[in-house]
Amino acid sequence: MTGTAEYSSIELTESQLAAIRHGEGPMLIIAGPGSGKTEVMTRRVSRLIHEEQINPEHILCITFTNKAADQLKDKIRDLVDTPKTFKVEGAL
Repeated sequence: MTGTAEYSSIELTESQLAAIRHGEGPMLIIAGPGSGKTEVMTRRVSRLIHEEQINPEHILCITFTNKAADQLKDKIRDLVDTPKTFKVEGAL
């Protein structure tokens, strides 16, 4: 393997895939701008809801800014077809 892998037709690194597939408990993603944090978070939330059957009301995502939180909410809503709510907050 070359250090990257496919997940939902988007090429991700092994580290990104590990974050998406992270098991039980909270997870913290620390990475710079343009590194794929939002993609990883949206794919992780989708996996938790669809594969792990986690109630969306039990998922909390926290981003650095309200703008990033709004973008994350929109991307998750586009990816996850569920009437239930999940919580996304901006820290600033």
